[in-house]
Amino acid sequence: MMRLRAQPSRLRRLPPWRPAAGSAGTRRADEEFIAYCLAPIPSEWRPEVTAGYELRRTSKGEAAANTWLREIGERLRALPLPVPLSATDDDVQAKADRLARQAFERQSPKRAASASNDFSLIGTYRVLCAFCVDNFIEPPAVKDGTEEEVKGAVARMVCRKWWRRQVGRLHQRTKEACAIELFGIVHAKKQKYVTNANVRRWERQKRRNAAYLEGLEAVNQHDYAATLAELAEKSTANPAIRRGELLARARGFEEIARGLEHAAFFITVTCPSAMHAKRAVYRKGLPVRVRDNPSFDGTTPREAQQHLCKAWAKTRAYLQRRGIRLYGFRIAEPHQDGAPHWHLLLFMPAAAIRPVREAVTRYFLTQHSPDEPGALKNRVKFVPIKMDSAHSATGYILKYIAKNIDGYKVQQDLFGDDAIEGAARVNAWASTWGIRQFQQVGGAPVGVWRELRRMEAAPEHTPLIETARQAADAGDWASYVKCQGGPAVARKDLAVSLAKTRPGEQWCPITKAPEPAPLTRYGETRPAGVYGVLDTHKDRAFESRRFKWEIRRASSPDKARPARAAAPWTRVNNCTHQSSAGHQSSAGQCCSSHASSDKASEWPPITCSPASRLTPQLP
Repeated sequence: MMRLRAQPSRLRRLPPWRPAAGSAGTRRADEEFIAYCLAPIPSEWRPEVTAGYELRRTSKGEAAANTWLREIGERLRALPLPVPLSATDDDVQAKADRLARQAFERQSPKRAASASNDFSLIGTYRVLCAFCVDNFIEPPAVKDGTEEEVKGAVARMVCRKWWRRQVGRLHQRTKEACAIELFGIVHAKKQKYVTNANVRRWERQKRRNAAYLEGLEAVNQHDYAATLAELAEKSTANPAIRRGELLARARGFEEIARGLEHAAFFITVTCPSAMHAKRAVYRKGLPVRVRDNPSFDGTTPREAQQHLCKAWAKTRAYLQRRGIRLYGFRIAEPHQDGAPHWHLLLFMPAAAIRPVREAVTRYFLTQHSPDEPGALKNRVKFVPIKMDSAHSATGYILKYIAKNIDGYKVQQDLFGDDAIEGAARVNAWASTWGIRQFQQVGGAPVGVWRELRRMEAAPEHTPLIETARQAADAGDWASYVKCQGGPAVARKDLAVSLAKTRPGEQWCPITKAPEPAPLTRYGETRPAGVYGVLDTHKDRAFESRRFKWEIRRASSPDKARPARAAAPWTRVNNCTHQSSAGHQSSAGQCCSSHASSDKASEWPPITCSPASRLTPQLP
């Protein structure tokens, strides 16, 4: 089915400002003109715009300053936004709620039929898609065109939470793009990486999330209780754990490369000059100098990230056709003006060095403005890394990982500012533009590694599973990758993979069998759920340590306020179902009778740890 998109040409055109009769040329008319042009500008940026107006008025004359201010006001009023750029968070939520109500009213058969002459579900979908496009929101895609998929798309377009996410994200990114292009305040001399307003918004959101997690607690079948905030601190949501895991994996790749006598390269790639709003001049011992880039084409950081992703996809495909498989890590971080650039730590056989250099140069430089000034020097950089007793590839990227997570043991960033504050700005930048900061290249998947770390030793394990489990439990990424088949192993050839239920089912850790999973918020079948690991050579599945969780308010007394039954929202949260009477069923009755033994027999043989080993522990 065709995917409808919001068209940039659907801009609101408002009549230009005109002075009142008889007031042209007066001081009052000038003040009204300035107030009219400043109205769509967010309040936190008006002082800087006013200062810029006065500077231009003094240096270039009143006519040039008025033209500059008028063009800014016109562009802001014509933005493809359902709310003004100066709207607050409360304004955005109120507008999203109104749009959700209007969409809900349009889904009625009579309204849909009158608008599309079609009483079917497809007719309702088309009406709601047109409503989304009219309000500059991209409708949810329908790929296969099944009835369930179309119903899910319709349910999204009448959901208040969906509208809040879409309108809020569009407003934030448009506001940030205007700060970069129109106002020019995102750079090293003013507000690096991202605006101060967006940093404050990100910090407020973090505080709200923390308060929400502190207000809820999870209780498992062993009566172990902990707040969701405490459980989150035990996961990779904790910056220290996230940083430690990344470094352990990088160190493991380096150990493998040393053993195989592979070469290590640190590659930096960046976007063409036209994607940078500012030009920065760095000289040792001198403060950084920043000036406007006249060739800037208005590319947003998200669009620049997509450009890098496409170039990397072509590079990997080029190397794949020649039988070259790389392994390592990719780190995305912002320039001072918000444009992203990548650092890649890649390990490869010595024979692959030349084709890798040719491929990266071809797709990141040669095919995109190779003749622009400074392209050969700045767009692609290759640094060979020594790996001996005095040099380490992991130590080379340690700083880049730390400064993009929490600034751990990094005193100052490139601009001489506090590294912890810089890390917060980088995280706000990644959150605003939806940019993935760290990504593994090649090697075995980390999902299986994390699942193995949840398991305990058991005599039922096959030798392969036990060896991989011991490696994961010890944090030995190199040994784990070797168990999987080496750093160049393809996904289809993995020795150990995730054991999953069928779509629409979830795992019950009490009966050790799958059970029907409730539908999603939008009435769609839930994807397959993970319950352990699978030895692909022997086709045997082993359950990891899993719990049945009940989510309730942290302030409520034990079992006084049961939570509603819900589907797992993480790999460890399997909420129990409520009985028809509205009371929480007991641990022995929580699993559905649909999880029968004959159904379980259709699965790969499952070996579970003895019940005595399932002691209450934090996952």
